[in-house]
Parts: sequence; C-alpha cells; structure tokens
Amino acid sequence: DDGTLKLIDFGIARPVPSGEAGATADAPATATDIAALGRLLARLVPQPDAELSAIIEKAARTDGSGYPTAAALGADLAALRTGQPVSAVGGGEGYRLRKFVGRNRFAVGAGVAALAALSVGLGVSLWSLRETELARREAEARFAETRGIANALLTEAFESVSRVPGATRARETLATIATRYLDGLAAIPNAPAEVRREAGLGYVRLARVKGGGGEASRGQHE
Repeated sequence: DDGTLKLIDFGIARPVPSGEAGATADAPATATDIAALGRLLARLVPQPDAELSAIIEKAARTDGSGYPTAAALGADLAALRTGQPVSAVGGGEGYRLRKFVGRNRFAVGAGVAALAALSVGLGVSLWSLRETELARREAEARFAETRGIANALLTEAFESVSRVPGATRARETLATIATRYLDGLAAIPNAPAEVRREAGLGYVRLARVKGGGGEASRGQHE
C-alpha cells in the first residue's frame, strides 16, 4: 500500500547474512509469501467452492497456523484436483469417506448394488423359509386333524353307533367317511413316516370294522 516493492521467492531464496552487501532487516518471511499466494488464488477464482475457500483461508494466515511451505499449499491444491481429502478442510472420517466415494463412484456403486442384491436375496430366502415353516405347521395341523377324525370315526363313534339296534346304515356311513379320510392321508406326497404309519393303522381298524367278524362288523371280508 505504501508503494514498497518486495520480491516473493516462496521460501526458495535465502536472505543475505547480516553485515554483507544487500542485507535487509525486513526480508519477507515464507509465511508472507504463501499469504500472497493465497490472495493471488482468491483473485484468480472469484467464486471458489468450500474446499478451495478453505485452502485460500489457510494460505492467507500469517500467524503460524497456515501452510508451512508453498509445497504444502501445492499438495492441497493437487489433492483438490485429484479428489483426495484436503488438509485445510479437516472434516474427519465422514469427509474422507465422501471423498473416497467421489473418487470411486463406479466401484462403490457396484458394491452397493451387490449389497442390495444380497439383501434382497436374503430377504426372499427368509420369507421363503418363513412361508415353508408356516406351510409345514399347517400341514402338520391338517395331518393331526385328519388322523383324529379317522380314529374317532373308527373307534368311539363307530362303537357308539353299533350299540344302537338297526343302525346299520349309520355304521356304513361312518366307515365310508373314515375310508375317505384314510385315503386322503395315504395320498399325501412325501408324507412323514408317522403319517404313513397312522394311515396304515387306520386301514387295519377299518378292516376290522368292515370284515373283522365281530358283532359290530359289517361282514365285508373282501
């Protein structure tokens, strides 16, 4: 401002030792040179983004908290250009993560897509397992109900009806219904061994009812 001209050497030159020709007491320090670089950068880029603004602000400091060398300032500018974290910004791990994603958009996108696909596949698998388990429980409930009905028709109900005189048609109806339930049990594909055993025992009881020779038997030996 006062018209004094100073040479900016960015810390490369060395001041002439005191007492020698050309020595000055107020030689500009490196911090002053870097601050001048920061002001020049601000002039060159009138509307800097947040990261470049942080670089300019740090470069303009002359209190010792700015860039120690012009090379350090250059390193931050190079980091900004290549998408690396800028030291002047700080920002912590979240900032570093954003810069990493910015440098590796394709790889991160592919990884996210793969993770999403895995998540969907896992969700479908869990849903399928749940549906399978529900179906298994429902099937077991139907097996138990069918076995219970067939057994009741061939034991308690049949014996109770058999005690009533003239209940021939009722006994025949019970035997027919029981046969239908037993046939349904026997026709279940891949039925558990317990279900097949129950169906077999039911047929044995049915055979006794229809042709076992007892008083309540229908006499249908074939």
